[in-house]
Amino acid sequence: MSTINGKACVVNGTPVDKVFSNGKQVYGQNLFATSSSVSGYVDASGNGIYMTTKYGVLASDYVSVVGYNRLVYQSWVDWTDDRNVAQDWIGWAFFDNDKKLVGGRTASNGDAHTVGDTAYNARYIDVPEGAAFIRISARWLDGVDAKYKLEAGNVATAWTPAPEDVV
Repeated sequence: MSTINGKACVVNGTPVDKVFSNGKQVYGQNLFATSSSVSGYVDASGNGIYMTTKYGVLASDYVSVVGYNRLVYQSWVDWTDDRNVAQDWIGWAFFDNDKKLVGGRTASNGDAHTVGDTAYNARYIDVPEGAAFIRISARWLDGVDAKYKLEAGNVATAWTPAPEDVV
């Protein structure tokens, strides 16, 4: 029996990465684990993480993308008046098996928002040939009312934390 307990989907005691209902995907595992992320962002060269606490930026650890063709990144941010930039931002870079850069960093800004607004953004990221890992960084995730999700596939599903963050 499977259960989605608001944290992770578990089937017979094991977390699963996707769940389908009536032929439609209704759950996808969050690959962005807060517990292994760091304050900072993937720098423009993609070769490292620029450490900063400005804008509450978090960067993921290396996330395996082996076997994936596409990823979906989603963010949900409640905007408050203590930020001077009311726009979400993400940046990502792909790496090979030896964790050497594949291509360069890509960055994307979401729409501008006003105080009191709840913003939702979804971005679809194609995995390039030769990529084994992604590192993704996003603004407003550290210490503010924001949620994010990186999942495999073409379907954006409801937010759940990464299984590593639940254990």
